[in-house]
Amino acid sequence: MKKMLALLLALTVLSGAVLIGGSAWVAEEKEDLDYTEELLYGSGKAAEGLTVRSLTTVNGHLHWDTRLHLGEAPAWDVDFSFTPQSRWYREPSQSHLVVDIKSNIGMSSSSSIDFWDEQEISFLAQAFQDVADRTANGGERTETLPLADYLDYYAMEGNSWVYEEEGIEFLDSVEWPDAGDFFKIQVTDETVEITIEKDDDGNTYDVSYMIQDAPWVNSSSVYRDGAWYLLYSAMNENDGSEIPSAAAPGLYYLPIIDGENEYGVPQKVIDTANVRMLYPVERGENLYLVDEGSKLLIISGGGSGAQAILLDADTMEELQRFEMPMVFAGEQGWQNRTMAGDSVIALDKRPGEDGAAEEMWLSLWALGEDGRYRQEISCDVTPAMMGNSYWDSYSFDGQRLLMASYVDRWTDPSLDVVVCDGQGLQYAARFHSTQRDNRYGVRCDSDTPLLS
Repeated sequence: MKKMLALLLALTVLSGAVLIGGSAWVAEEKEDLDYTEELLYGSGKAAEGLTVRSLTTVNGHLHWDTRLHLGEAPAWDVDFSFTPQSRWYREPSQSHLVVDIKSNIGMSSSSSIDFWDEQEISFLAQAFQDVADRTANGGERTETLPLADYLDYYAMEGNSWVYEEEGIEFLDSVEWPDAGDFFKIQVTDETVEITIEKDDDGNTYDVSYMIQDAPWVNSSSVYRDGAWYLLYSAMNENDGSEIPSAAAPGLYYLPIIDGENEYGVPQKVIDTANVRMLYPVERGENLYLVDEGSKLLIISGGGSGAQAILLDADTMEELQRFEMPMVFAGEQGWQNRTMAGDSVIALDKRPGEDGAAEEMWLSLWALGEDGRYRQEISCDVTPAMMGNSYWDSYSFDGQRLLMASYVDRWTDPSLDVVVCDGQGLQYAARFHSTQRDNRYGVRCDSDTPLLS
């Protein structure tokens, strides 16, 4: 195996002609990849029929596409390939809209920067000019100024990206250059740090700014029927309290029209005059389309857990509301919430003194045939104690919840696997990969294992 990998690695750095000539030989070779199962809990019988797919690579040239078939007698098949040109797995992208405060930027120029002409900084042009007036030729100066001396409301921007259903092909972009005019988040006692650099002739060639303690804007979104649905809230960066603005926190409908971006270039933009609130929500976190796009699911957060709100996407009628309480509330625990298909998943952890999790709990709420959510899984996964991966994959087949992760996204492609059902934890194992020594630079090619 060592000789084989060494030879393959050498091929990746040869000239193009040699690579092309050698690639056919490499593609014919079969490089073995093996796993050793370390049983942590239960029996593999509970995972019969479930599959975990692992993608690993060396420099985008050597590729292992491995399917691990779980069960009493786990098995795996490996599809190995070599590509002369580097190739990487492309994670599917979801259409999304981001609305945020313009809180920092840096720019350099070979000529003198005009503060009023540069769109990225023109809203702070007077502040830049004031600091520039106090900056010596050939020098650099940094000042911290009261932001309210220059702005009444925060400058904001909105940008979105629309992808086709599979999340690979980019279709369109939509901008919202006047988002700040709609939300109007008021500046209070925040400060802005501005840096100016001048050459010996007094030309400003490098500038930057950073607003201290700018509010945090949450803007989860979905794209439906040619318009954006935006879940908006603004929070204090320090204590998490909501910040009042002209637009109350909640779910908004954002229609799209043909217009111009901030540079005057034709561009699809949000029709600010016709933006309207659909549903008030405090502390909104995430927005999802479920039930084949016919319903909207809102997740809102709080100190003791989360709440889910299910809406009819056409009428905005509230169909259901249910709680997702934190399992370790009051014990410095935290909860991460995500989706697997239409199912809502909460992973609760209580960290120990060293930061590693001491207890973990998985919960799942599934969308039934009657269009309502019910909790199907409440599972103590502490006996598994797989580690502290933040890169987990989930799938739910109607009875079993499968969670899988790489031991380390960058250095160890071994797999951690957990299976729960309505009765609790049924199976947990670590599959140690022969690639885990990483001596040849093997790394995971996907953020998380792929599940089916």
